[in-house]
Amino acid sequence: MHYYTFNLGDYAKHTQYLSLIENMAYRLLLDRYYLTEKPLIIDTKKLARLIGMSNYLDEVNQVLDDFFDLTDDGYENSRCEREINLYQAKASAARVNGQKGGRPRNPEKPRKTQPVILANPTLTQPLTNQEPITNKHIKKINKKEIPPPIDEVISYFCSKGLNQEEAEKFFDYYSSNGWKVSKNPMKCWESAIRSWISRSKQFPDQPINNKNETFGENLK
Repeated sequence: MHYYTFNLGDYAKHTQYLSLIENMAYRLLLDRYYLTEKPLIIDTKKLARLIGMSNYLDEVNQVLDDFFDLTDDGYENSRCEREINLYQAKASAARVNGQKGGRPRNPEKPRKTQPVILANPTLTQPLTNQEPITNKHIKKINKKEIPPPIDEVISYFCSKGLNQEEAEKFFDYYSSNGWKVSKNPMKCWESAIRSWISRSKQFPDQPINNKNETFGENLK
């Protein structure tokens, strides 16, 4: 993948103690992780050379120790794995739709075939005879998108004074239950976030006020 979301505030919060060289090493390791879409190789000397930091092996090893987990497959980062899985799922869905000729169309209303892209076309392409998209329009579009992009969820949580970790708990929980509130499909993810925040503040150690929905380790 050639693009990944980057939360400046969250990054600064977790890396403020890094030296300039360690900071550079972390960014370059993240870039390589996303570019290859797989864990970093175990051979740290070779890895340092691949990111152009052969002369700073100690700093590279320190960053790997702080932010990555050593597994049989290599050095893994849970945040990277989550975003790569989301990206690959979207890419797979796009390929399937492309092989079928795009989304099913109404036989009574023929239309031209449109290319399938991963980004939101309403946000990335100009529309003929269309009023300029405002923040109000963007908010309305995102509300209708279920499941929502994880970066939008994180941004919304941060705007409410919460951190990325809480946003990821929300995203992982509703991803696991098919984006349903109780037994009903979620209609507005921003409204669901507000309810989530309200319940967490009112009952920090109590179950969510929905059947079979609880805070706790199962949300991590």
